[in-house]
Amino acid sequence: MKTKIIIITLILVFLVTTGFSCRYTPGDVAEQLKPVKLTWWRVWDTSDNFSSILSNYKVGHPHISIAYKKLRYEEYEQVLLEAWAEDQGPDIFSIPVTWLRKYQSKIAPMPESTRVPELRVSGSSWKPTEEIITPITPGPTPNDLKTKWVPTVYEDVIIENEIWGLPLGIDTLVLFYNQDLLDKAKIAFPPKTWTEFKDQVKKLTLIDEQSNIVQAGAPLGTAANVTRNTDILSLLMLQNGVEMPNFSSPSKFDSSYFPGQEALRFYLSFADPAKEVYTWNEEMPNSLDAFIAGKVAFFFGYSYHLPIVQARAPKLNFQITPVPQITSGMNDINHANYWIEVVAKKSPHQNEAWNFVQFASSQGQVLSYLQAAKKPTALRALIAEQEKDYDIQAFVAGVLTTKNWYHGKDFNRVEEIFKEMITNVHQGSATIPKAIDFAAKQVGVTY
Repeated sequence: MKTKIIIITLILVFLVTTGFSCRYTPGDVAEQLKPVKLTWWRVWDTSDNFSSILSNYKVGHPHISIAYKKLRYEEYEQVLLEAWAEDQGPDIFSIPVTWLRKYQSKIAPMPESTRVPELRVSGSSWKPTEEIITPITPGPTPNDLKTKWVPTVYEDVIIENEIWGLPLGIDTLVLFYNQDLLDKAKIAFPPKTWTEFKDQVKKLTLIDEQSNIVQAGAPLGTAANVTRNTDILSLLMLQNGVEMPNFSSPSKFDSSYFPGQEALRFYLSFADPAKEVYTWNEEMPNSLDAFIAGKVAFFFGYSYHLPIVQARAPKLNFQITPVPQITSGMNDINHANYWIEVVAKKSPHQNEAWNFVQFASSQGQVLSYLQAAKKPTALRALIAEQEKDYDIQAFVAGVLTTKNWYHGKDFNRVEEIFKEMITNVHQGSATIPKAIDFAAKQVGVTY
């Protein structure tokens, strides 16, 4: 008891002598100010992108330190698994939203509220008054996600009416295009519809006398050498009215029409030498590499591809535009690809971890990250602000109509299934109906 009194006395003496006054809720002041260390693991971003958020949080929570760790995507999942096996995983970590169900058992759902001691400063600048309070901070509700975030977030992160993660941003598939190649082909503007896209691909594709593709219009029709091929084909299916993941089923409006089959047929046509739109084959290089080298006019990618292209091809004259739609301006559908911040189930500091995630993803804080990282927002209130940023206009244009269809437990396997489906038809080992039926059954197993 004497030891406890001495600790409290020493703390109070320190606070008074440093001009720090204290108002606190019932309980031990020493316990309220007990240091807390959180670990935060992510991919892609450096800590510099979060410098403003981290420093702002530190002002109000001086007793909480956050150790940020950036890992390579290629090693990330394995490092997480190894850390969990040894009970040394992070308190907060970032995952693709398609991994949520896969690792749900490792994640703690967001509580209705958090209670974390907070430093508040009031009074004048020459005579500030500082106090410690422990407010009850309510978290966003499912209805908040529906009204304040873009639609796909509500559909993706809520399981049994609980919120399991929050995004700092969202990404949409867009069309990169080589302005010089379009100008040479006398194409004034990039395509807005798939019909326009096909017409432009024909003009942009150059084939020599030996039937070699000298210049490609677009990297489509194959699997291994097309970056994000599963996303591109999924986009075509969604736009064509497929109710994913049942992409082998007939249309609910016409039992004789199979929209998934038609989407796959359209995708494959760009790698079929018998088609007018033939522009790509399995001998071509990786689609991103080909675009960077100026060998292909179009490339389907995300905002994280933007700095890659800029760094590897600083002189490449390229622009970005939203992906084509079946009918321009009518019921647009875009494809989402984004990560969410989650809190580990085994974290001893779930309360503080969720408090920080809510702080970092809030409208007042997350904009600094989005501006630094050049990422599109997931918050409705920031869309108008980001539409002014030329670099990410095309990405932002699709955030309200973007969709992520996969809510199963093994998206890595789904990507393999889609690649096998594309390759089997392309190489003639399966018909489109048989390949798509088999793939759909396999995808169903992952749910």
